[in-house]
Amino acid sequence: MAELTDPDLLVDEPDQPIESEADPFPTVRERIGAWWDRVVDRAAADPGLVVEACVTIAVLVLGTGLVLATLHPADLFSNTTPTGGDLGSHVWGPRYLIDHLLPHFRLSGWTPDWYDGFPAYQFYMVVPSLIVVLLTVGLVWWLAIPLALVSIAIGLSGWTRRRLYPYRWVLATVGFILFNLAVPLSYNRSFKLVTALGLLTLPLACWALAKAAALKFPMPPLFAAAGVVFIFNREPVFNNTGNIIGGNFQSTMAGEFAFSISLTFAILYLAVAVRGLRTGKHRALAAVLFALAGLCHLIPAFFVLGCTAALFLVHPDRKRFRWLITMVPVAGLLTAFWVLPFYLRSDYVNDMGWERLPLASGDVTSVSYYLYPGALRYLFLLGGLGVVLSFVRRYSVGVVLGLAWLGVALGFWHLPQARLWNARLLPFMYLSVSLLAAIGVGETIRIIATAASGDVRRPLRLVTVGGAIAAAFGALIYAALPINTLFPHQVTRVAVTQGASGVTKTKSSWGPFSTTELNQAAGWSATDYRGLEKKEPVPAGCADPGSTVACTSGGWPEYKHLIQTMAGIGEDPRFGCGRAFWEYDFDREGGYGTPMALMMLPYFTDSCIGSQEGLYFESSATVPYHFLMQAELSTKPSSPQRDLPYPGFDIDAGVRHLQLMGVRYYMASTPNAVDQASRHPDLTEIAVSGPWHIYEVAQSEPVSALTNQPVVLKGVDESQDGWLPTASSWFGKQSDLDVLLAANGPEEWKRVTAKPVPTDLRHIVKYARDQLGQSGAIDQVPELTRTALPPVKVSGIDMGSDTISFKVDKVGVPVLVKASYFPNWEVSGAKGPYRVSPNLMVVIPTSNEVSMHFGRTPVDWLGIGLTLLGLVGLVWLARQPAIAVEPEQQPRLSKWIDRQLTIERAAAAPPADLEVPAVPVPVPVDPAPVDPADPAEPAAPSEPAPVGSRAWADPRVDAERTSSVEPGSVDDESIWTTDPADPTVEDR
Repeated sequence: MAELTDPDLLVDEPDQPIESEADPFPTVRERIGAWWDRVVDRAAADPGLVVEACVTIAVLVLGTGLVLATLHPADLFSNTTPTGGDLGSHVWGPRYLIDHLLPHFRLSGWTPDWYDGFPAYQFYMVVPSLIVVLLTVGLVWWLAIPLALVSIAIGLSGWTRRRLYPYRWVLATVGFILFNLAVPLSYNRSFKLVTALGLLTLPLACWALAKAAALKFPMPPLFAAAGVVFIFNREPVFNNTGNIIGGNFQSTMAGEFAFSISLTFAILYLAVAVRGLRTGKHRALAAVLFALAGLCHLIPAFFVLGCTAALFLVHPDRKRFRWLITMVPVAGLLTAFWVLPFYLRSDYVNDMGWERLPLASGDVTSVSYYLYPGALRYLFLLGGLGVVLSFVRRYSVGVVLGLAWLGVALGFWHLPQARLWNARLLPFMYLSVSLLAAIGVGETIRIIATAASGDVRRPLRLVTVGGAIAAAFGALIYAALPINTLFPHQVTRVAVTQGASGVTKTKSSWGPFSTTELNQAAGWSATDYRGLEKKEPVPAGCADPGSTVACTSGGWPEYKHLIQTMAGIGEDPRFGCGRAFWEYDFDREGGYGTPMALMMLPYFTDSCIGSQEGLYFESSATVPYHFLMQAELSTKPSSPQRDLPYPGFDIDAGVRHLQLMGVRYYMASTPNAVDQASRHPDLTEIAVSGPWHIYEVAQSEPVSALTNQPVVLKGVDESQDGWLPTASSWFGKQSDLDVLLAANGPEEWKRVTAKPVPTDLRHIVKYARDQLGQSGAIDQVPELTRTALPPVKVSGIDMGSDTISFKVDKVGVPVLVKASYFPNWEVSGAKGPYRVSPNLMVVIPTSNEVSMHFGRTPVDWLGIGLTLLGLVGLVWLARQPAIAVEPEQQPRLSKWIDRQLTIERAAAAPPADLEVPAVPVPVPVDPAPVDPADPAEPAAPSEPAPVGSRAWADPRVDAERTSSVEPGSVDDESIWTTDPADPTVEDR
């Protein structure tokens, strides 16, 4: 888009006002008036710029509007509890931050709500949840109004006070944050808006990338359209999770909104970095965006790192290297408070074992499908064209995206089975290809327009505008037409039978456009944002009076009653708070909006009733043992983690494990589970809610005495890969549960050596056992020595959000604390804690009163300290002057192409009686594009100059022409790094 206030056409405004102290400081109103005058002057001088601006605005509005329409605004802004996929459980996180962590000045900490407790936000990104908090919290109206006014005043103070002017953007940010902290928004609405934030902002971010890279019209609006195409991408469709791989609409609605937000920050970072390497500016802003991309989601951070490395390859000179080498470390330090503890505690991260693509037995077994999907073949061909033209024209952003495409493709192809699922790389390839296709189409349009005009500085606007409209709106129609349920009055949808196959599909038509492709994006958002409260019994009508159809799920009425029942049990003095294990039943729980709906038990009961299953599967080393229990206690378990020795339904083993893990309540719904639970001696039915039967588990105290002394396990380390094989085998061997395996312990504890199957042989051994019909664990538990312990009585147990306290009647005897182990646990009045199987803690009391607290370790303090150092570095970067980088040069091939497209015109001699006005001497001005923050425009001439005189030309262009034009060539910088402001010259 050739904006009427295009910063590339304007002269840099100094960081501080150019007026002296004696000069009057311009008011905000005067600044706005001056800006508007510049816009009007430019529009009057070149009305064609207005057309280009209108096209760009239309693409941005329609593209973002399409995303918003697919999100169903009425549902998005309704005050209902979002649900659907993982999204329905993500609701828990920001609320826990507000209620428990932030009041203790912590961004991460312990929670007892899931998995016998786990470190919340230790291994999951906190910044998206902080945005929810920012929107949610607020004051009562009579305090909110004055604070909101104060925040507005702070935000504007940088433009109203001379001394504050250099800090205007910092003050504006502070004012914005204070305003949001003052004015509350309901929690549900705040959460929904944040989940949609990445999708709604990506088209704008893509447009900003093109503008920052100095790509000329029509490429900026095409970038925005490419962002929309990526959002609604449905590839790959042939894998075990559809196309839920990150960044697109379906992935976001499935709960990966943090990935989408991070991707937007990554694109904005790339925009600032590309511009900064051309101008030498913006190091501080780039560092902040780099850090935000990594803090919103770790995987896009690798994309950011790769693009940063590619930027240096594109600009391998000392001054640009200085720009990068001073910016990147500051960005890394800013993330240290979270990244450093994550890395140094990664031994306690669980690995779900997502199987790399292509699946050996999947619908598609060829890697080529993912690297060149047939449904996207034209997009990929245009992306390849974009790579070629980017190298020819030396478009740095295109070269970087091309290198990213190559790197992601090689990574996907050759990345071995590992914690990083290779499908996670595909979004970066699809987005890069989409943006490169925009370059390919946009530059082709410009070449055609240049050939039509015969002047590289004046591409025929009829071609550029017409091509932009055709390409951009064609892309939007391509994205919108397959979306089912969208625009029902404008789009005609009919069922059609295709060929001899007899397959019936829905044909969507709008005018001359039609498709049989189907995109379920609108259905995803409707399911998510209508909320839990709108879920009806399934199948429809089953709950109506007189219906003979059995309900597979009772929807919101059934769910609400169950939550109320569990809350009542927690408030009942006969029972009280405690952990609950619920039987997994996809059909029943899925009818509540998501199979994960019951993970919200602690959310709706104020953490009184914990859920043994939670969302953050990688955040706790206890997760595998939960899924082993789920297989024992659910008629139709999910068994999502690969390579675990899953048993069949076994109520005796399941109850024994419930007791071991300190689970107080068992919730069963299927006839099989209810029948067997009702006959088990350690389960007592205490309530019934619809199909759900709730049982209290005997001998499930959260702290208990041990029968035998633990045995220290040698030959394995404490990493999940080292600990899990033997510990999971022990977990499934009922005869050994009375002797706990310990990772370490006092010298008097016996030692045994484990010999688990080596990692590189585990799949081979498992395959061989499967062929022989053998099931169960493939690792052997060593022979355990039993050393009986004297009895000890535990009383006064108190479980807080991050504290545990209890009393014992005898010191020196180990006791079991049934909470997940993590190195941050500290104990007073006892030795330890020691990690024991499966992932619990043992302490040895030295006092009759023992208390435990989840504190901060030197690792945490080091991360906090490095982040504070990063803040100092950020201030230092912000105060540094711009680095004087050398201007980019147009490649010879690009010059040659422009010469071939340019038609030499002989200058007509003026009439003899016509006086030719004197040509003013051009004043050299730095041609580098400027910061778009406060663009300034050279003052217009006081008197209109004759048409065709040099007074109409941009002095920057003239200066460059007089100094660097090669004989017979087209001006270098004017077509490469600047956007000519000559109102008679087409915006390139």
